Amino acid sequence: MMDDIDSEFKELWKANKLIGVIAEEDICVGFILAGIAEQMTKHFVNFYCADKDTTAEQLEKALMDMENHTRIVIILVNMSTHEKIKHAIEVCTTCIVTIPDKGTFYNPEDDEIIYRAKMAIGTN
Repeated sequence: MMDDIDSEFKELWKANKLIGVIAEEDICVGFILAGIAEQMTKHFVNFYCADKDTTAEQLEKALMDMENHTRIVIILVNMSTHEKIKHAIEVCTTCIVTIPDKGTFYNPEDDEIIYRAKMAIGTN
């Protein structure tokens, strides 16, 4: 099992696939410092810093831009952003992972991944 995961990870690494981040500035900075930042073109990077004044339309555009980029295979979205653009996230085909906000209580009952995992194993 672990060998399969290792080989899949190596294949993704060879294919030069990326993680995208749409979150508040502190979260983006943390992921940038961890090494995820990639500037694909002069006007496109794989992260989008949002704040409380960022509109749903701006967030949806960032999400669609990342989803349509062939190298981005996972998009991390913080909880407050997820709530603003939930309808757009539901139709995405790219893997979306919702991460907790700074200072926000994490409720596993609202976590889409936990819900899908429970449905898959039949413990809903």
